[in-house]
Amino acid sequence: MTCTHVGRTFVFAASFIFATAITAQGAKNSESLLPASTTGWLSVGDVERLRADFLTTQLGELVQDPAMKPFIEQLTAQIQASNSKRFERLGITLEDLSGIPSGEVATAVVAPTPTSAATVLIVDVTGREEGAQAVLTKVSANLTRQGGKRLRRTAGDVVSVFELPKREGDKAARLAISFLKDGLLVLGDDLRVVEDILKAASTDRKDSLASVAGFLACQERCRAGEMEKAPHARWYIEPFGYVASMRIINPPKQPKEMDLYKALRNSGFTAVRALGGTVTFADGEYQMRHRTFIYAPQAPQTAASNAERFTLSARMLDFPNGKDLAPQRWVPPHLAVYSTWNWNTHKAFAASEKLVDELAGDPGVFRDLLDSIRDAKNGPQVDIEKEIVAHLGQRMTVLSDYQTPVGPRSERVLVAIEAGDEQQLALGIEKAMKNDKDVRRRDFEGHVIWESVTHATELAEPDLQIEIEGGEVQHADLEVEEEEPIAFQPGKSRTPKGRKGKTGNRQTQRVLPASAFCVAFGHLFVGSHADILEKTLRFAAENREAAEPKGLSTAADYQAVQAVLDTLAASESSFRFFSRTDEEFRVTYELVKTGEMPKAESLFGKILNELLGDGKPGAVRKPRIDGTSLPAFDSVRRYFGPSGAVVTTEKDGWFATGVTLRKTSVGE
Repeated sequence: MTCTHVGRTFVFAASFIFATAITAQGAKNSESLLPASTTGWLSVGDVERLRADFLTTQLGELVQDPAMKPFIEQLTAQIQASNSKRFERLGITLEDLSGIPSGEVATAVVAPTPTSAATVLIVDVTGREEGAQAVLTKVSANLTRQGGKRLRRTAGDVVSVFELPKREGDKAARLAISFLKDGLLVLGDDLRVVEDILKAASTDRKDSLASVAGFLACQERCRAGEMEKAPHARWYIEPFGYVASMRIINPPKQPKEMDLYKALRNSGFTAVRALGGTVTFADGEYQMRHRTFIYAPQAPQTAASNAERFTLSARMLDFPNGKDLAPQRWVPPHLAVYSTWNWNTHKAFAASEKLVDELAGDPGVFRDLLDSIRDAKNGPQVDIEKEIVAHLGQRMTVLSDYQTPVGPRSERVLVAIEAGDEQQLALGIEKAMKNDKDVRRRDFEGHVIWESVTHATELAEPDLQIEIEGGEVQHADLEVEEEEPIAFQPGKSRTPKGRKGKTGNRQTQRVLPASAFCVAFGHLFVGSHADILEKTLRFAAENREAAEPKGLSTAADYQAVQAVLDTLAASESSFRFFSRTDEEFRVTYELVKTGEMPKAESLFGKILNELLGDGKPGAVRKPRIDGTSLPAFDSVRRYFGPSGAVVTTEKDGWFATGVTLRKTSVGE
């Protein structure tokens, strides 16, 4: 599991464990009630069962540890408050739901039209209608306090509609709709969506979520081969529709200079039509088991003509299956996370052209940049495609660890790309690096390391700038003001002389942004920090000469996880992941405890800061969680066991299955 996965699992479980109690099933399943235009869906069939089983896992033991009680109470209150705000527009809180559900609880995002989005909450309250009616009475009072007015309905109509005051930015009146009928409690903010759900409760719905090809493919693939225990949660996302819906529900605070959603949509990635899966806790020997299917079927027209499966930049999604994805001999035994996969790097590089152009907002910028790197008089004069990419192999590996004492910059990441021709690749890297004034060449135990002087991990968001001597290649969208033209302007209309605009907090990005590079042991190593590269090179040299290898492949916890995955997955796979969740989670834990999480430079930290920040570029958000009551990490690390996942490329997409094991089960 990744650190983000552990965090999401913890929050997800805590939200339901401490907010509701559900026991049985009665009404129709939500997938038969919701429309085909549903873009996101999460369903828990029995939250009481989820709560009971989760509490038997080591993470469940963690939340019950007396030392964690002060923090858990504070976190639970914050989760409830956060989720309450999420449902505030419907007039209900998670606390209101406590004790009334008797079956499934599902929440969904629906796109009734291309320009509208709705949220829906569906609760089976069979046998507990009296309590549900009391909740609706409270909902009416809450909406009235918000200034809502109940709209007149026809006599006998079970649907209640409140019109709420417009807020700044609202283009239409906000509605809060609800009904309680035949053991079904439904709340939403779109009248047509709620009324159609009411109809579907008594008649079969032909345009239901259950009829959607992507939904069916994900659920059926994740159900195939399931063990006896039913999953606790099921989920589904139509990726591009979901992002579009969320942008309508929660409009961005400010436009982004590079719109990744739009770029991916225009670059062929709509071929990924759905994602869905299941999560199960306390499943036999597994603390947690999850299954995910990414549905990306080949278009009928390309299948009929035997054409390539994807088009445009989606051709990057070529991950061949293979039999041997065991850790290479150079992989150290002591690390936090290890990931490896097969990737057609040559095709991926060529296919990235459309995506780069879309991100830049300027057709042709990708080729112009490559040409400038190759041809500019004062530039690197290296042909990236022929002198670097052409000499790469098809296996990628990423590993991470951290330095102590833990701080915002503790996390270290090393990327390794298999070399096809190590000697020629080394020459290409040297050619790209030797004239870069921000890179120094140094020898390390017989290997050449090219190290950043300015520490490239501090660079701003990639902005398609290439530094060359005497100037910089800069895309037009960056809008600079300068006296003379810069050394090279990709394209006929980019950054003309005297153009005025903002430069913001941009910084220059080199040809290959990172802190340290080295070609050795059949790989190109790219490190976020020089120390993780040196550590790996030193171990690789020692282990190469050792009579008995001591790398990750010999570690007991790694072997235990892989043995389980081998029983759950096909003999060939395209991805393998392994995590020591205690080591992976420690940095986040320590930063939360010290209040430094907003300053984190780890991937998870940056994602969290983006989600919780105020939207201002470069602003450091205030801590949202008070971690001062957390106990020392060493006193709770026993609750975090090893985990792993395996992904197989299939005809219609990619299937992933993963597990987390009990820490004591592997002798730790």
